[in-house]
Amino acid sequence: MVTHTTERHPQLWHDNAAGIAAAVQTLALLADATRLRLLYLLTDGERGVSDLERITGLPQPTVSHHLGLLRRARLVQARREGRQVFYRLTHPAAVPGVLSVPTDGGAITLTLGAMTEAGGDRRAPEHRADAA
Repeated sequence: MVTHTTERHPQLWHDNAAGIAAAVQTLALLADATRLRLLYLLTDGERGVSDLERITGLPQPTVSHHLGLLRRARLVQARREGRQVFYRLTHPAAVPGVLSVPTDGGAITLTLGAMTEAGGDRRAPEHRADAA
């Protein structure tokens, strides 16, 4: 028989309702393939919008929209350099492909290592072994 966590620990829900609500909002934001893909690409470090646009094949307004949502959720940070905007994870993990999102009650950790780009290598061309 599976016992629900709140049955074993009835105060868990009541004592941490705000943390659970925040985690639900974060998980809802992460339940989008484009946003997960962008976060995954940022696990290697900072990237410009044009770089993310080129790698994903998505138009600039779409990339910027999703990055804006991630920025408002404080999952990424933006840095402007001239006309270019660069994004990086707010809480980078020590291991590429792992995303750790702090919440009020702990952290949500996602291992995104199984995701790859169409060509098999998600890294920018200058970091690939097959780059010419």
